[in-house]
Amino acid sequence: MALALVTLLLPQALPVHSFKVCGRSLALEIASTRESRAVGLMHRTSVSEGTGMLFVYPREEPLRFWMKNVPMDIDIGFFDSKGALVAWQTLAGTKQGLADAQYPIYESQAPARYAIELTRGFFRSAKKAGCSLQPLPDATKLRIAIEP
Repeated sequence: MALALVTLLLPQALPVHSFKVCGRSLALEIASTRESRAVGLMHRTSVSEGTGMLFVYPREEPLRFWMKNVPMDIDIGFFDSKGALVAWQTLAGTKQGLADAQYPIYESQAPARYAIELTRGFFRSAKKAGCSLQPLPDATKLRIAIEP
C-alpha cells in the first residue's frame, strides 16, 4: 500500500522520443496506457521548453483532460489520426488537495487520437495552418503499448 501512495505522489517516468510539432523539434514523454494517461503531468512544477507529454489513444474520439495536481498553466493540442492539429487550448493550473469533482474538465472540440501538453503559449505562437505532429507514433518502433 505504501508503494502505491508513493507512486501517486511522484511524477511518473515515461519513455521519451523526438517528434516535430508545428515544425519544432521536441522531446516528448509518451503516455499510452490508461494509467500513464490518467496521471499525465501530475506532481510536476514545470515543463521545460522543448519538452512535453504526448498522449496516445488507439482511435480518434472526443478526449477529456483534467488538471489534478498540476500547478502550472499549460497548452494542450489535439491532433487527429493523420497528425493534423484540430484544436488547442490553455489549461489553468490547479492547487492540490481539491476533491476530484472540483477540478475542471477540458474537452477536445473535435475527435482526436493524440494530445500534447506543452509549455503555456506554445500553440499561440505556433503557425496554426499546417501545424502537425510528425512522425506519427508507431507502437512497434517506439516499443510502447497503446491501451484503450
